[in-house]
Amino acid sequence: MEPLLKRCDGFSLLEVLVALAIVSLTLFLTFNINSNSISIERSVMDRLEALAEGEKLLNEELAGFPDTGIRTGEIEGEGFSYTYKVQVTETPHPDALEVNVTLFYEVEGNSKSITFAGLAQR
Repeated sequence: MEPLLKRCDGFSLLEVLVALAIVSLTLFLTFNINSNSISIERSVMDRLEALAEGEKLLNEELAGFPDTGIRTGEIEGEGFSYTYKVQVTETPHPDALEVNVTLFYEVEGNSKSITFAGLAQR
């Protein structure tokens, strides 16, 4: 007696198409994740550079006993540009001043800012 359906070796067209769809989706997701990680890494590196510049600026302000008031300025460097605002206010103690440094920068068209605070003393 012969079987009604004869089994053929190999893959059907539907199986091949499903496998291609799975491989394509996997590759797309892998490249998308990789692209996002590159963008995040760039954003983190920009923030680290801003942190270093802001810390340096705050340390310069805290090295002496600055005048009270608000000052603004710009920092230009290779591959970066920052605008900053330094605000020095009095404290209840006459030999101490509060120093706030806010650094403004852009990452991929988005405005960002970081604020540093410290006390200057005589």
